[in-house]
Amino acid sequence: MTERLVFESSVQGMLKCLGTPIAPEVTQRLIAIGINPARLLPAYTMQQFTRLMELIGALRYPSLSPDEQDYELGKDFVRGFAQTLLGKATFAMAGVIGPLRTSRRLTHSMRTVNNYSKSEIVEEGPQFVRVWVAPVGRPHFYRGVFDEAGSAAHLTEYRAELTAFSGERADFTFRWK
Repeated sequence: MTERLVFESSVQGMLKCLGTPIAPEVTQRLIAIGINPARLLPAYTMQQFTRLMELIGALRYPSLSPDEQDYELGKDFVRGFAQTLLGKATFAMAGVIGPLRTSRRLTHSMRTVNNYSKSEIVEEGPQFVRVWVAPVGRPHFYRGVFDEAGSAAHLTEYRAELTAFSGERADFTFRWK
């Protein structure tokens, strides 16, 4: 099996959650997990990205449960990713092609941020799809990502709901108006 890698654009998006400048003590903690914010690499292991998520979640949302931290961090990640060059292009395209076509391109879109995600959609209607994503270790992070992505693409009344999580597969519904 190929090592699961998360690309630089994802790490950039996540680091934007910390604001600028990043405090020196936080920078040291990032370097300890192998991420130097001053010299990002083209890719990081999924384990490094998970540790980055844990660090930022604990710093930003210390009073929330791990699932709530992940949800808020997913939303923060999208806001940060939307500030990157790749994120700007991704959300501009989503705004043009709409939520259904964007949902159809989910695996392709996810492959711009990592080398391992897969998804499948089942269209239930013009404003409702069922989606599964795998592998997923933190389903509430994805729920936050999907909720905020709808807002970033300027969709009205967009909602992502986690309907099941088993092993490494998460099932969602997306609805919009």
